[in-house]
Amino acid sequence: MTTGPLVEELDIEGFRGIRRLAKPLKLTKLNILVGRNNVGKTAILEALHMLSGKDELRDEYVHKTLAKLHGDRPSSLVYGYSGKAKIIYKLNWEGFRAPPTGKVEGLPEEVEFRDLVIEITEKGLTDAYYLPVQS
Repeated sequence: MTTGPLVEELDIEGFRGIRRLAKPLKLTKLNILVGRNNVGKTAILEALHMLSGKDELRDEYVHKTLAKLHGDRPSSLVYGYSGKAKIIYKLNWEGFRAPPTGKVEGLPEEVEFRDLVIEITEKGLTDAYYLPVQS
């Protein structure tokens, strides 16, 4: 039984120790992260943990908890001096519920949303939004 949509791909830019992934990380139901120290394994787990907020991540509890683990500074979640972190989750909603839908300015009808984007600045969580499915 799943409690939410499955993350199929994860793309990270400027989060924790990850400047930018060379390509989005493809995920399955079971994943094993292997690598030397200080290469980003924990950052990937923390990025996935960001999805555990109560209200599709609008709840800042998760990001504040992560910041607390890293010296109680939201800036510790942002890579170096980039000023902004961005995490994109490609979600598979199959078996969970229908993906969210809504109006997008400039389009005549409602569209389906699938991918979730989270943006963090040195002051903390600034935005969480869905990207419309591109036809």
